[in-house]
Amino acid sequence: MSDYSDYELEREANIAKNRALLATLDVTADLPPPKKREKTAQPTAKPVQAAKKTKREKQAPPPVRQSVRLRKPVVDPNESVAKKRKREKEEEERRAMEEEERLEAEEKARQAKKPRHYDLDLQDVAQELEPNELSSLRSTFTTAVQTVYPKRVGDPDDLVIEENAKEKAAVAELREKLGNLKVVSRAKVTQERVYSAAYHPDPTKDLIFFGDNHGALSIWDARAPTEDVTDADDDVSAAADETAGTSWRMQLHWPASSRSSITSIKFDPVDAHSVFTSAYDCTVRKLSFTSGISTEVFSMDDTLITCIDLPAAGNELWISDAAGGLTHLDLREDRSKARWYQVSDKKVGTVSINPTAPHYLVAASNSHAMRLWDTRKLRDIEVDTDGERENPNDFDQDIITDYLGSPKGKGCLRAEWRHGKSVSSAYWDPKGKYIVSTCYDDLIRSWDFSGSILKSNTTFPSSRPFSQLRHDCQTGRWVTVFKAQWSPNPDYYPHFTIGNMKRSLDIYSGRGELVARLADPTKISAVQAVTCSHPSVVDRVASAGDPVNHSGKVTYDSTIIIKSIPYSHLYLPTDQTFDECCTSFTQPSPGANLLEYFAQTGLAIMPAPEEASTSSVPTPTFKSLGLIDPLLEALEQLNFKTPTDIQTEALPHALQGRDIIGVASTGSGKTAAFALPILQKLWEEPRGLFACVLAPTRELAYQISQQFEGLGAAMGVRCATIVGGMDMMSQAVALAKRPHIVVATPGRLNDHLENTKGFSLRGLKFLVMDEADRLLDMDFGPIIDTILKAIPRERTTYLFSATMTTKVQKLQRASLSNPVRVEVSEKYSTVSTLLQYYLFMPLPQKDVHLIYLANSLTQNSIIIFTRTVHDAQRVSIMLRTLGFPAVPLHGQLSQSSRLGALAKFKSGGRKVLVATDVASRGLDIPHVDVVINYDVPTHSKDYIHRVGRTARAGRSGKSITLVTQYDVELIQRIEGTLGGKQMELWPIDAEEIALLRERVDEAGRVAINEMKDQGMRGGHGNKRRRDGGGRDDRDRDDDVVEAGMPTKKRSKGRR
Repeated sequence: MSDYSDYELEREANIAKNRALLATLDVTADLPPPKKREKTAQPTAKPVQAAKKTKREKQAPPPVRQSVRLRKPVVDPNESVAKKRKREKEEEERRAMEEEERLEAEEKARQAKKPRHYDLDLQDVAQELEPNELSSLRSTFTTAVQTVYPKRVGDPDDLVIEENAKEKAAVAELREKLGNLKVVSRAKVTQERVYSAAYHPDPTKDLIFFGDNHGALSIWDARAPTEDVTDADDDVSAAADETAGTSWRMQLHWPASSRSSITSIKFDPVDAHSVFTSAYDCTVRKLSFTSGISTEVFSMDDTLITCIDLPAAGNELWISDAAGGLTHLDLREDRSKARWYQVSDKKVGTVSINPTAPHYLVAASNSHAMRLWDTRKLRDIEVDTDGERENPNDFDQDIITDYLGSPKGKGCLRAEWRHGKSVSSAYWDPKGKYIVSTCYDDLIRSWDFSGSILKSNTTFPSSRPFSQLRHDCQTGRWVTVFKAQWSPNPDYYPHFTIGNMKRSLDIYSGRGELVARLADPTKISAVQAVTCSHPSVVDRVASAGDPVNHSGKVTYDSTIIIKSIPYSHLYLPTDQTFDECCTSFTQPSPGANLLEYFAQTGLAIMPAPEEASTSSVPTPTFKSLGLIDPLLEALEQLNFKTPTDIQTEALPHALQGRDIIGVASTGSGKTAAFALPILQKLWEEPRGLFACVLAPTRELAYQISQQFEGLGAAMGVRCATIVGGMDMMSQAVALAKRPHIVVATPGRLNDHLENTKGFSLRGLKFLVMDEADRLLDMDFGPIIDTILKAIPRERTTYLFSATMTTKVQKLQRASLSNPVRVEVSEKYSTVSTLLQYYLFMPLPQKDVHLIYLANSLTQNSIIIFTRTVHDAQRVSIMLRTLGFPAVPLHGQLSQSSRLGALAKFKSGGRKVLVATDVASRGLDIPHVDVVINYDVPTHSKDYIHRVGRTARAGRSGKSITLVTQYDVELIQRIEGTLGGKQMELWPIDAEEIALLRERVDEAGRVAINEMKDQGMRGGHGNKRRRDGGGRDDRDRDDDVVEAGMPTKKRSKGRR
């Protein structure tokens, strides 16, 4: 294939003809000499085809141009005056309507081009995904958050780059590990050019995140089974041999154009349960894998954001921009307090935080300079208090220059090195000793700042790089800029990866030695512009390409005509097959303790059955219980290995079609016990509005819906979550699509039954009441009765709870038909892995004792339960004032705020959750270490549900109850309900508590004043703000009712 375009070939032919003509006429002319066509090696690889093709849509006929004269209607010359007036009036109305439609379309187009600054659900950002693809993505996220993966930081004193035997041995080990890599997986993850990439640290999976130049984040699971391909004629065939894995694409940034190119991707350094992305739409967003919600973290006005970085603590964010600025944002504070420093007169392309000394930043700029800053000095610049600047937290270049020249600013700029051209990138290595930079002058430079240099307080004595190597960085306009990326694995000799224009990927040691060059013309057809490495497994590298030919022109695929075709590649050792690589690190050694092994690898494991009541199968499996293959596959993907007690006992009866009353302790897998038989029956009889699940709280409803979608991913199950506090119109639209499963709170479901036209549950086959004892009490009773009248009596009913009622009049509400009672725990009991303590103090000292506990348990994840909304908000503010990362959760928050608070706590962004009893039932929050009862619950079963938020799924946990002189009777009643189980006294240090007293009292006053400013009243929470009117208060969001306190009765007929 020629390297020249058709235009160039035609031009060369014309020059040759003209030269021959002039030669015949014996005329000489100054014509350009003919170009010599050099033979260049062309890759033999064929571009990867998309894993899934959509159906060919019928194209609308092109518009036919028509003159204004012809568009006018034919006028009857004999029409009367009245008809003429009527005709002219109709034409005027038509023109006005067309003008209104035109203006509305223009406004929609303008709005579509604006960035989105609000929270986005997973369904909003993944609209192009099919329901089954969305479910598989949720399942992938669920698996990713099973284990915490903190950012790994190396020891800066571990190894110094110098010529010695130890270094040579380390380089040899690295070359042995990386020298035999080959391409084992390739797939097309996006139709756009890839700008950034990041490798998720989960060692059991190969999850690679790619950001493209249209604001979309693509996730490639290279180990997932390849799906079948659907061609344009809707025929299904096996995927190409070269393709592997599954990928999902989400439009995180908006608009979907080059104005939203994703410039950097960073995982939450605390646990990797969320991902931060920055883009040219001037925003930084955070996508939580736990909640599936994308939240805007920061935004700028018309200033392109080029890069972000977070320290290992995860509590702050540094942002570089195209205006030459660096922004510091403390994630624990409001974004309005962010400080902007203009450190360059031109674009700052990258910013990197030293992992071991996070006060050192390195910034790469288009001003040809790489600068190393001490942020401790930058923060000492005084904020403008005189109001002379528009934003007192903005410091332009003049302020920075004056500060650097002052005695106070000495040592702020620690090092600077001028490059030949613009510096495209500069990054710290994971040990915090070395820096590598990439520049358009075709040099890669390395710096060594080891030893005592970083510990000094003055400018570094030298900033000269110790290594420089030649590398072609002239990517041009069609290829993403090359950036040398350090391997984030600190266990091996420092090394980095970078692509080159020869369609290969280079791996260099910290000294600049070429360790490996990954090239395969049979599989790689594009320039590998973006690279990344696995943070935990050294011999795993991924890259994404931009295909160009040597003349700089874009190459086109023969079947899909697009501007660029990015491909992603996964490199693994050549001495193992791909399947072997996928399983080699998941095999336990012989005789290993499997429980410890599963805990170390992060695999989810359900608790082993203990004292099952009527179990007839010694070692039951999900297959032996009679589940179908699609459900078995879903269970395997979710790492559900063995059925729990409640699942073992309930599933056989449920699959026989019996009504069930299920009683099991908290965290025992009750949701799967009722979801699996429903999904199996749905597989046999697919239809819409098949089952309805009622839950007492909104958060529990969302959790149940997610579990249904995860278990039914292979079946393409569609769920609708109908709860209060959300827009009824969008819920009505979701119900009109007839989802298979409706998960709802009773109040909002009853509203739709009464007010949503066309919505009916007359064909319902299954009704489930989760936390049934709460749903069947007198507060929910009238609403439940109304719902039961609207659904058929010929149905299957499941009641599940950890504290099931035995009162016949309550169970009669559910209209059960010959039910089976499956009870694998006592009526009121806690799990054996829960350690229960109490702490006795006078009432006025309750706050200081709480802060003492929070201070002594600072490394733990804590839920603090209060009886009222007022106390939840006050305690949360008090904790934050004292420096604890606390977030409140109660019924007076909007639904989006509640979901956001829960997501922050689940993801580890906040270590303390202060909640009322809206969070006490059913919520499965992983890794809760301690539950603190700030108020003793008035009902014993509320205590059981509260402490059930920890010690779940076989894990251990602690509960601590604060007991005053007025709570002795309540705590004795709880101990009696638990079968006489005595709580132990939590040890305290009286002197430390006395020292905390003054600070806690001051924080308490600050909290009360802040609540007054917010307009919140004290008391017991009887007066509360409604989220959206209607009957949302019946969704069990009144926290006083949640805690068992009496409330005023609502008069009949009042809305």
